[in-house]
Order: sequence, then C-alpha cells, then structure tokens
Amino acid sequence: RDRDKRASFRLPELETLFKHSLWTGHRRKDRRHEPGSALVKDGTYWVPLIGSVTGARLEEIAALTVKDIGVEDGIHFFTFDVNEIRDVKTEASRRRVPIHPALIADGFLDRVEMMRRTKSVALFPEMAPGKGAKSKYGKKLGYAWRRALDIALDSNPRHLCFHSMRHFVNNQIRDMNDVPKLVRLNILGQEAEDTNDRTYAEDSKLPDMLKAISRLPAC
Repeated sequence: RDRDKRASFRLPELETLFKHSLWTGHRRKDRRHEPGSALVKDGTYWVPLIGSVTGARLEEIAALTVKDIGVEDGIHFFTFDVNEIRDVKTEASRRRVPIHPALIADGFLDRVEMMRRTKSVALFPEMAPGKGAKSKYGKKLGYAWRRALDIALDSNPRHLCFHSMRHFVNNQIRDMNDVPKLVRLNILGQEAEDTNDRTYAEDSKLPDMLKAISRLPAC
C-alpha cells in the first residue's frame, strides 16, 4: 500500500514538530499557528501526541471513547476495539496498549475525566466525521496537522504524514533488542507472520508492553 511506503519520522523531526505553537502555546483556539499564551488541549493537541507514543492509526485514536481508557493493576491503557462510534480494521487491531507516562504527566487523564463528567461518549468529539461518505474520524485534524508540519519542518520536504509516526514507533521498538517481536506487533495491532505465533501465542501482558512503551521518546 502507498501509505506503507511513506517515510518514517526521524527523532529530531518529531522533536522539532512538537515545539510548534500548537503544542507549546498559541494565540487562541482559531490561531494555533501563531505563538501565544493559550494552550487548547483538545483532539488536535492530543491525537498526534498519542500517535507518537503508540503507533496507533489516526482513526483508531480519533475515535476513542471515554470507556476505551482503562486501568488494570495500576497500568492505564487504551483499548482499540469496536466501540459505539467505530469498527476495527482487522482482528489483530483489537488490542490494549499502555498509556505512555509522559501523556499522563501532561494531563491526559484530566481530559478523560472532563469528558466523563460531561457524559460524552467520544473522547474527542471534535474529531467526529463531517458530512459525506468519505469522511471519517480524524479527518478534521487534517489542515491543522498539515500546517504544523509545513511550518515546523520547512515545508515538510520528506512528505511526512500521520502514518509516518506509526513507522517511527515500529522502528523504535524494533531496535529495542530485548523486546520480543510479538510485543511490538501487539502494540501496533499487526498480524504475526509466523503461523504458530498467529494461532497459539497469547497476547502480550500489559507490564511487558509498558516496558517498551515507556522507553519510546516523549517529544
């Protein structure tokens, strides 16, 4: 597929991107590409940050519900599965992925609690599809995301996109020589190539996945 051939982010590119005013402070909600003292932490803010430390697909993140955020034995996690507002791509896409400690430190759980108090189903209702058969969750991120890439990365000459973060996370975990391949595949929601792993292997445990997730750079 074309998107699987797209370039992977390099760490310095991600570090530069997240220094953009959309994540560090902007003029106001409708002027996020102009530096300022405001910092709106909605889906436009959170969705790319989550993508950079999970490798999850854009629609998987944008269509999270409040109920998709859980905790087990002190480990907070995302559930990527069928929910009230979206389906899943493949059976391997059904998974739980630990939340990076940096997201928690940045107040992500406060966002979850705020949406729970408002009785919202969607965690990021502003990411809901617009009109039209081709519209889907996350599409509304488009302009702000592309504009941030262009500004931060000098017109984005390598044509990086949201899927480029998925490649980045895959490469980062792949290079952790002590992390089993199945842990990486379970984090990314990818099908195992080996028939034995695909048929008989159990899903990775949250603590094992958290060890890998926590080592991803938080840009």
